[in-house]
Amino acid sequence: METAERPAATTAILTPGPPADWSASRLLRLEQARSRSPTASKDVRPGRDGLDAEVKSIATGTVGDRPIAVTGSADGTVRLWDLRTRAGGRLVGAHDAAVGAMAIGTARGQTVAISGGEDGDVRLWRLTESSPIGVSLGGRISNAVKTVAIGAAHGRDLALAGSDDGAIRLWDLATARLYGPGLTGPGTGPEALGICSLNARTTVLSGHWDGTLWTWSL
Repeated sequence: METAERPAATTAILTPGPPADWSASRLLRLEQARSRSPTASKDVRPGRDGLDAEVKSIATGTVGDRPIAVTGSADGTVRLWDLRTRAGGRLVGAHDAAVGAMAIGTARGQTVAISGGEDGDVRLWRLTESSPIGVSLGGRISNAVKTVAIGAAHGRDLALAGSDDGAIRLWDLATARLYGPGLTGPGTGPEALGICSLNARTTVLSGHWDGTLWTWSL
Protein backbone atom coordinates (compact mmCIF):
# COMPACT_ATOMS: atom_id res chain seq x y z
CA MET A 1 0.00 0.00 0.00
CA GLU A 2 1.36 3.38 -0.93
CA THR A 3 1.58 5.86 1.88
CA ALA A 4 0.58 9.48 1.86
CA GLU A 5 1.18 12.31 4.27
CA ARG A 6 -1.56 12.53 6.89
CA PRO A 7 -3.61 15.67 6.22
CA ALA A 8 -4.14 18.02 9.13
CA ALA A 9 -7.72 18.36 10.35
CA THR A 10 -9.46 21.53 11.44
CA THR A 11 -12.90 22.10 12.91
CA ALA A 12 -15.33 24.66 11.63
CA ILE A 13 -18.66 25.98 12.82
CA LEU A 14 -21.36 26.28 10.19
CA THR A 15 -23.50 29.30 11.03
CA PRO A 16 -27.03 29.18 9.63
CA GLY A 17 -27.85 32.04 7.27
CA PRO A 18 -31.20 33.38 6.10
CA PRO A 19 -33.60 30.60 5.10
CA ALA A 20 -33.50 29.82 1.41
CA ASP A 21 -36.69 30.10 -0.60
CA TRP A 22 -36.66 26.40 -1.44
CA SER A 23 -39.28 23.76 -0.80
CA ALA A 24 -39.03 19.98 -0.72
CA SER A 25 -41.29 17.59 -2.56
CA ARG A 26 -41.51 13.89 -3.24
CA LEU A 27 -39.91 12.39 -6.32
CA LEU A 28 -41.47 13.72 -9.52
CA ARG A 29 -42.38 11.72 -12.53
CA LEU A 30 -39.85 12.56 -15.20
CA GLU A 31 -42.46 13.80 -17.68
CA GLN A 32 -43.92 16.07 -14.99
CA ALA A 33 -40.53 17.49 -14.11
CA ARG A 34 -40.32 18.99 -17.60
CA SER A 35 -43.24 21.33 -16.93
CA ARG A 36 -42.95 24.67 -15.17
CA SER A 37 -45.42 23.69 -12.44
CA PRO A 38 -44.88 19.97 -11.88
CA THR A 39 -47.23 17.92 -9.77
CA ALA A 40 -45.42 15.81 -7.20
CA SER A 41 -45.92 12.06 -7.22
CA LYS A 42 -43.99 8.85 -6.76
CA ASP A 43 -42.17 7.55 -9.83
CA VAL A 44 -42.23 3.86 -8.87
CA ARG A 45 -44.21 1.59 -6.58
CA PRO A 46 -42.87 -1.26 -4.43
CA GLY A 47 -42.58 -4.38 -6.51
CA ARG A 48 -42.62 -2.49 -9.81
CA ASP A 49 -39.50 -1.92 -11.94
CA GLY A 50 -37.58 -4.25 -9.64
CA LEU A 51 -37.82 -2.15 -6.47
CA ASP A 52 -38.93 -4.40 -3.64
CA ALA A 53 -37.27 -2.62 -0.71
CA GLU A 54 -36.77 0.82 0.75
CA VAL A 55 -34.39 3.02 -1.26
CA LYS A 56 -31.57 4.11 1.06
CA SER A 57 -29.24 6.00 -1.30
CA ILE A 58 -29.11 7.51 -4.77
CA ALA A 59 -26.60 9.26 -7.01
CA THR A 60 -26.90 10.68 -10.52
CA GLY A 61 -24.48 11.21 -13.37
CA THR A 62 -23.94 10.54 -17.06
CA VAL A 63 -22.47 7.71 -19.09
CA GLY A 64 -21.55 9.31 -22.40
CA ASP A 65 -24.55 11.55 -23.07
CA ARG A 66 -26.94 9.28 -21.21
CA PRO A 67 -28.25 10.53 -17.84
CA ILE A 68 -28.29 7.73 -15.28
CA ALA A 69 -28.98 7.10 -11.62
CA VAL A 70 -27.67 4.42 -9.30
CA THR A 71 -29.68 3.41 -6.24
CA GLY A 72 -28.94 1.37 -3.15
CA SER A 73 -31.72 -0.37 -1.24
CA ALA A 74 -32.42 -1.82 2.18
CA ASP A 75 -32.19 -5.35 0.78
CA GLY A 76 -28.59 -4.68 -0.33
CA THR A 77 -29.32 -4.41 -4.04
CA VAL A 78 -27.65 -1.87 -6.34
CA ARG A 79 -29.58 -0.84 -9.45
CA LEU A 80 -28.75 1.22 -12.55
CA TRP A 81 -31.43 3.45 -14.09
CA ASP A 82 -31.59 5.11 -17.52
CA LEU A 83 -33.27 8.45 -16.80
CA ARG A 84 -33.91 9.24 -20.45
CA THR A 85 -35.93 6.13 -21.23
CA ARG A 86 -37.28 5.65 -17.69
CA ALA A 87 -36.47 1.98 -18.07
CA GLY A 88 -36.83 -0.09 -14.90
CA GLY A 89 -33.81 -0.22 -12.65
CA ARG A 90 -31.42 -2.93 -13.78
CA LEU A 91 -29.98 -5.03 -10.97
CA VAL A 92 -26.18 -4.87 -11.21
CA GLY A 93 -25.21 -6.40 -7.87
CA ALA A 94 -25.75 -6.49 -4.15
CA HIS A 95 -24.17 -6.00 -0.74
CA ASP A 96 -24.79 -8.32 2.18
CA ALA A 97 -26.76 -5.57 3.96
CA ALA A 98 -28.50 -2.27 3.28
CA VAL A 99 -26.72 0.19 0.97
CA GLY A 100 -26.96 3.58 2.65
CA ALA A 101 -24.32 5.52 0.72
CA MET A 102 -23.79 6.11 -3.01
CA ALA A 103 -21.67 8.45 -5.12
CA ILE A 104 -20.95 8.84 -8.84
CA GLY A 105 -17.76 10.31 -10.29
CA THR A 106 -14.93 9.53 -12.69
CA ALA A 107 -11.86 7.33 -12.58
CA ARG A 108 -9.41 7.24 -15.49
CA GLY A 109 -11.94 9.26 -17.45
CA GLN A 110 -14.69 6.67 -17.02
CA THR A 111 -17.92 7.02 -15.04
CA VAL A 112 -17.90 4.99 -11.84
CA ALA A 113 -20.07 4.62 -8.76
CA ILE A 114 -19.03 3.94 -5.18
CA SER A 115 -21.45 2.21 -2.83
CA GLY A 116 -21.17 1.81 0.93
CA GLY A 117 -23.12 -0.75 2.89
CA GLU A 118 -24.03 -1.59 6.44
CA ASP A 119 -21.95 -4.73 5.86
CA GLY A 120 -18.83 -2.53 6.03
CA ASP A 121 -18.07 -3.06 2.35
CA VAL A 122 -17.15 -0.28 -0.09
CA ARG A 123 -17.56 -1.25 -3.74
CA LEU A 124 -16.49 0.24 -7.06
CA TRP A 125 -18.84 -0.05 -10.05
CA ARG A 126 -17.51 0.77 -13.54
CA LEU A 127 -20.70 2.02 -15.16
CA THR A 128 -19.33 2.20 -18.70
CA GLU A 129 -19.13 -1.59 -18.81
CA SER A 130 -22.10 -3.46 -20.29
CA SER A 131 -22.41 -5.50 -17.09
CA PRO A 132 -20.92 -3.51 -14.19
CA ILE A 133 -19.46 -5.65 -11.42
CA GLY A 134 -19.03 -4.30 -7.91
CA VAL A 135 -15.36 -4.64 -7.02
CA SER A 136 -14.87 -4.71 -3.27
CA LEU A 137 -12.21 -2.19 -2.31
CA GLY A 138 -9.50 -3.45 0.03
CA GLY A 139 -9.71 -2.97 3.78
CA ARG A 140 -13.23 -4.07 4.67
CA ILE A 141 -14.62 -2.03 7.56
CA SER A 142 -16.01 -3.62 10.72
CA ASN A 143 -18.67 -0.91 11.05
CA ALA A 144 -21.47 0.34 8.82
CA VAL A 145 -20.47 2.73 6.05
CA LYS A 146 -22.54 5.92 6.40
CA THR A 147 -21.28 8.15 3.58
CA VAL A 148 -19.07 8.01 0.48
CA ALA A 149 -17.62 10.51 -1.98
CA ILE A 150 -15.41 10.59 -5.08
CA GLY A 151 -12.74 13.19 -5.85
CA ALA A 152 -9.18 13.70 -6.98
CA ALA A 153 -5.94 14.81 -5.33
CA HIS A 154 -2.29 14.75 -6.40
CA GLY A 155 -3.20 13.30 -9.78
CA ARG A 156 -5.12 10.39 -8.27
CA ASP A 157 -8.80 9.54 -8.46
CA LEU A 158 -9.91 8.80 -4.90
CA ALA A 159 -12.87 7.26 -3.14
CA LEU A 160 -13.65 8.27 0.44
CA ALA A 161 -15.85 6.50 2.96
CA GLY A 162 -16.94 7.48 6.45
CA SER A 163 -18.10 4.85 8.91
CA ASP A 164 -19.54 4.40 12.37
CA ASP A 165 -16.08 3.86 13.89
CA GLY A 166 -15.33 7.56 13.27
CA ALA A 167 -12.73 6.94 10.57
CA ILE A 168 -12.63 8.36 7.05
CA ARG A 169 -10.75 6.09 4.69
CA LEU A 170 -9.35 6.82 1.23
CA TRP A 171 -8.80 4.47 -1.71
CA ASP A 172 -6.83 4.98 -4.91
CA LEU A 173 -9.32 4.00 -7.61
CA ALA A 174 -6.55 3.07 -10.05
CA THR A 175 -5.37 0.29 -7.73
CA ALA A 176 -8.53 -0.29 -5.64
CA ARG A 177 -6.32 -0.16 -2.55
CA LEU A 178 -6.28 1.98 0.57
CA TYR A 179 -4.40 5.24 0.05
CA GLY A 180 -2.61 6.67 3.06
CA PRO A 181 -3.54 6.41 6.74
CA GLY A 182 -6.97 7.98 6.35
CA LEU A 183 -8.37 11.11 7.96
CA THR A 184 -8.50 11.16 11.74
CA GLY A 185 -9.43 13.63 14.43
CA PRO A 186 -13.21 13.54 14.91
CA GLY A 187 -14.44 11.57 17.89
CA THR A 188 -17.78 10.71 16.31
CA GLY A 189 -18.74 9.00 13.09
CA PRO A 190 -19.24 11.05 9.91
CA GLU A 191 -22.73 11.31 8.47
CA ALA A 192 -21.84 13.24 5.29
CA LEU A 193 -18.80 13.92 3.10
CA GLY A 194 -18.06 16.62 0.53
CA ILE A 195 -15.05 17.39 -1.67
CA CYS A 196 -14.12 20.69 -3.28
CA SER A 197 -11.13 22.68 -4.52
CA LEU A 198 -10.00 25.47 -2.20
CA ASN A 199 -6.90 27.59 -2.83
CA ALA A 200 -5.72 25.08 -5.43
CA ARG A 201 -5.90 22.24 -2.90
CA THR A 202 -8.40 19.42 -2.66
CA THR A 203 -10.43 19.94 0.50
CA VAL A 204 -12.55 17.30 2.23
CA LEU A 205 -15.42 18.26 4.52
CA SER A 206 -17.17 15.88 6.87
CA GLY A 207 -20.29 16.45 8.92
CA HIS A 208 -20.85 14.53 12.17
CA TRP A 209 -23.82 13.68 14.33
CA ASP A 210 -22.44 15.79 17.19
CA GLY A 211 -22.94 18.91 15.06
CA THR A 212 -19.30 19.48 14.08
CA LEU A 213 -17.93 20.08 10.60
CA TRP A 214 -14.33 19.02 9.93
CA THR A 215 -12.09 19.98 7.04
CA TRP A 216 -8.86 18.55 5.62
CA SER A 217 -6.54 19.84 2.89
CA LEU A 218 -5.19 16.84 0.99
